Amino acid sequence: GNSLKFDAIAFDPFGNIVPSDGVTWEVSDSDIGIINDCGVFTALRAGTVTVCAAGDGATGTSTVIVTCSEPIYARITVAPPAITLHTGGEETLIATVFDQYGGEMPGAEVTWESSDEAVGTIDADGRFIALAEGTTSITASVEGISDTATITVTGTPPVLFDTVMISPPAITLDAGRARRFIAAAFDPEGSIVDDAVAIWSCNDETIGTIDADGLFMAGAAGKATLTASVEGISGSGTAEVTVRPVDPAAPARIAVNPPDFFIAAGQSLTLAARVFDQYGSEMPGAEVTWESSDPAIGTIGDCGHFAAKSDGEVILIASADEISGSACVTVEPSIAVPDCIEVEPSTATVAVGETREFTATVLDQCGSEMNWVRVIWSCSDAGIGTIDMAGLFTALTEGSADVVARAGGIEGTASVTVTAGTAVDPTPGNDGGGGHGWGDSGGDAGPAFSTGICEGLVYGETYTFSDIDVSPVSSVAVTAAETIPRLMVTVKGVACPTATEPPSGDVYEYIDICLYWVNPRCISSALVIFTVPVDWIEDHGVLPEDIILMRCVDGTWQPLQTGFVGEESGSYCFRAITPGFSTFAIAAAAPESEAATGEGENVTAGEEANITVSVTTVVTTETATLPATTTPATPLVYAPLLAPIFLFFWWRKRA
Repeated sequence: GNSLKFDAIAFDPFGNIVPSDGVTWEVSDSDIGIINDCGVFTALRAGTVTVCAAGDGATGTSTVIVTCSEPIYARITVAPPAITLHTGGEETLIATVFDQYGGEMPGAEVTWESSDEAVGTIDADGRFIALAEGTTSITASVEGISDTATITVTGTPPVLFDTVMISPPAITLDAGRARRFIAAAFDPEGSIVDDAVAIWSCNDETIGTIDADGLFMAGAAGKATLTASVEGISGSGTAEVTVRPVDPAAPARIAVNPPDFFIAAGQSLTLAARVFDQYGSEMPGAEVTWESSDPAIGTIGDCGHFAAKSDGEVILIASADEISGSACVTVEPSIAVPDCIEVEPSTATVAVGETREFTATVLDQCGSEMNWVRVIWSCSDAGIGTIDMAGLFTALTEGSADVVARAGGIEGTASVTVTAGTAVDPTPGNDGGGGHGWGDSGGDAGPAFSTGICEGLVYGETYTFSDIDVSPVSSVAVTAAETIPRLMVTVKGVACPTATEPPSGDVYEYIDICLYWVNPRCISSALVIFTVPVDWIEDHGVLPEDIILMRCVDGTWQPLQTGFVGEESGSYCFRAITPGFSTFAIAAAAPESEAATGEGENVTAGEEANITVSVTTVVTTETATLPATTTPATPLVYAPLLAPIFLFFWWRKRA
């Protein structure tokens, strides 16, 4: 039946707090509780339920435990509270037990006791027997709570003649209670008149009224005398009734809501205190004072508004007229927000044309990593270098700059020094032979690169990095040997590695294919798709079957299984399987290397080759087929004559 308002604090992917107006609320089990559009949760029955706030694809949850307090013994009353009996008389006292909500608990096992058993005894059912003159207190108790009644025993009345006697002769009742009186008529000989009809009256009907059957109803507090007369009997009988006022309502129990909760430091919550009287009725006008057991952990105002300051446990106490209720609060560290960004490496030296990967770790105010927060990368001087969204820095010109990672209004920096790069010799020769941007066909003056990023690659799944336009490599397909949370593939054109002899045969292009954020052992295989212009093949007097992809390993070139796929847009397409990544060379194989090209990978006319194709950075296993073409014709005999012309235009472009 209690309710509590939840608040949602929304963050964007970069750790910034944003408006939460569009948040929707729902619960995991509407039988336990419901929540409205404003975040007000209402408990319906005992159980555990999850409250969820959702907006723009992000969610936040809170666990709510709804308790239903079992009824406990809170109060007991004994009726009548006082009575007078004659010796030998009997009276059955009634004990009523109430729970903390004011409800009766009829099954309670009450224990009875007489303070003076010489005056009278009482059994387990509350039946009292008067034995001798005197006064005794009768106590009814149950699990530590009790109430008492006073019984006065008088002597046995003498033999009565021609009169009426009322039983009991005196009694005390609570206002609003009823009691039936009995009138006994005695004739002049002292015998009881069996069929006597008593006429009842009360001398003060503001105190109470009595009907024809002797049922007295107590009204206002005070004393009254009841009279019973019988026609034909000269004497009448009387009884004294004392009506005591009902105890005024007083605080007997305070329920604090919520009784136990967790809250982050820096947050606040308004608690509610409900005061109940001894009859189980709520006292909405009761004045409640609040107190915190440890103001250093959290403070609470007069209206029950609690402000959490630091982590720890604190007891919040609500009091009214020496009655109190409490709530146990656990204050956790404040809501995690970006407090520090560590950039690694903190300093770096990069040569012109080279790249360097930077990583940013976002920490909250407690020093815990916030791995869900993304950072925005930037470079303080775009003329010195650029950095992409994955933190890959590319050096452009000599100088110094800062690499900056930002999230949630916090930033971290690293210093980068760009040094002069190694000059590339444009002279055609065995180390180049002309190619894409680095050979005798002309092209870019320096290396460029493409980056592909993939997240959540599972075992056996293939990620294809395609749409590469900076090198002859058009796509790289990576198959996972185990689950890979995140990986990045970069492809760029390079020169022949320093201190490594070029492979034998003509080289069309050197390419660097690098893998980041993942152990190479997590990759089961990789398929590289690349192209070589028809003109280059014809100019070098080779066949498509002579083209091979070679990988540089420990300073030596290892030929890879390479297969000819077909012709498309003036270029021949090839595929090669590599067990790892490093620097690759696309070359025309020398005769002694031809056997290593993997004859089984060639596709002849009429056959089809399956090539994995996908959009960049999207995980896919879809395949597309490209029709194979026949082997091209014999190289043109004019190629040797045109080579000087191509070289002339290349030198003009370099100038």
